[in-house]
Amino acid sequence: MALQLQNPAIDIIQLEGGLILAPTPLHLLVSDAYRYLLGCSKAIQHLAKMTLASSSVTIDPEDVQDRIQGITKFLNSRFPVIVLKQLSNTYGTTPMPESFPGYNLSQPTPFLDLPSLERQKWRLQFYLDVGLCNLYLRATTDRAISIFAFFLHVTIINELCHVVMLVFSTEPTVTKFRGYQGMEDNPLGLNRHGVSVEQGESGDSMENVMIGGDVVLLIPKGQVMGSCDPNTAAVDVGVICDDGMRVIGSSPYLSEIASGKWDRISTQLPQPIPSYLAHSRTKISQYPPSPSSSVSPDTVTVENDPDLLVINPDRFLLSGAGQTDYHARVAGMLVSVRAATGRPDLVAVLSSSTGLAPGEKR
Repeated sequence: MALQLQNPAIDIIQLEGGLILAPTPLHLLVSDAYRYLLGCSKAIQHLAKMTLASSSVTIDPEDVQDRIQGITKFLNSRFPVIVLKQLSNTYGTTPMPESFPGYNLSQPTPFLDLPSLERQKWRLQFYLDVGLCNLYLRATTDRAISIFAFFLHVTIINELCHVVMLVFSTEPTVTKFRGYQGMEDNPLGLNRHGVSVEQGESGDSMENVMIGGDVVLLIPKGQVMGSCDPNTAAVDVGVICDDGMRVIGSSPYLSEIASGKWDRISTQLPQPIPSYLAHSRTKISQYPPSPSSSVSPDTVTVENDPDLLVINPDRFLLSGAGQTDYHARVAGMLVSVRAATGRPDLVAVLSSSTGLAPGEKR
């Protein structure tokens, strides 16, 4: 039997100070994400262990079960308020309660210094990027709806982990709980005593447990979430894992993935992780990446060698001076090679001469 929400009333979603009244597609999306989290045994156990890890070297199984009951009761009775707002370089974040209007007047004690039982009485909140939510609401194809449903489910679960950690743990997430190792270093954060310490990332760690890697949104080069068309085939979601990147948009099980059957993702063949994701500090990755300064923005002469040209299909214009059908065919072949190799940064270096006699056609 599907897990039933005992109380949300996932009733409060705010936008620009106003309320979005239930039910809407966003309310249903949040409800589904909540069910996926609580209905996944390994996920809720992992969340309980993360809250206990900062205060205990060894974790007793009975403590885990008690904590699961506490987390479930808290989320059922104090499900966080969701605020849609424009965010920078992220698609979700969980603010400290000290940032709430009037907090210092009603409660002068820092939130993390309160006993956990006191913190459980608070209804916290998390933010979702309004541009991301709008992409989901503007999606009209089955593929686009499924892609953004999955991505928002993961984002919501990520933020729910942060809310739970604020309520049940008094220290930053320990460093062993984090996302895919190649994506980011341990960030620094302040503990409750104001000391800078390395910390893990509970939301990314949960992605690893539930999905098997870090989830990234892939959007067309040169576009931002607010302006891209969610229904284009160029928009996709990738899962970065140990053996490469699995892109879900082409999965025959996409509708099942969007319905919470995330084990289906492992059936996708992994691709090489593009170099521009290796050191990403953001969850929003342009696909393909914008040309770097080392890559020609068009068909241009290579420095110190006027006999060579660089063909970059990202910016190739057949009407460019000196360009021929041959150059256009090279650009077309490069597109195929990039797709086959997982290297969206490849360019072609050619002789500026066609090697043909006057009037001869290639």
